[in-house]
Amino acid sequence: MSQTPKVRILLFKDTTPEGAIWVAQMIEYDLAAQGPDVKTALKQLANAIKAQAATDLSLGREPFEGVEPAPPEVMAQYQAAYPTGNSLDVDVPRTSKTGKAKKPASARTATRTRIHVDEIRVG
Repeated sequence: MSQTPKVRILLFKDTTPEGAIWVAQMIEYDLAAQGPDVKTALKQLANAIKAQAATDLSLGREPFEGVEPAPPEVMAQYQAAYPTGNSLDVDVPRTSKTGKAKKPASARTATRTRIHVDEIRVG
């Protein structure tokens, strides 16, 4: 991968029959996760990002290749949301087509893809 992918996240509170939850939704890709609090929602989204990117890489694709952006209503909600001033980096190990992590050619060779969350907004 030539560049570190940069993405944005919208955090919002939602109500379910079981109670309130926090949702963390990527903007550039329609990928989301939830949790009982902001920290858990972000951790779950980081896990989802790792899983999606690792799967794509193991299939010989770039991370999120073919994943559509979030729906327009999510982008509108993001535009109206407040920036948190926070960012997040998610490291995804590069894997071979067999699903096993590739071994570095040397100790200095990076075998990870970094996904950079450039901005997190709360709406």
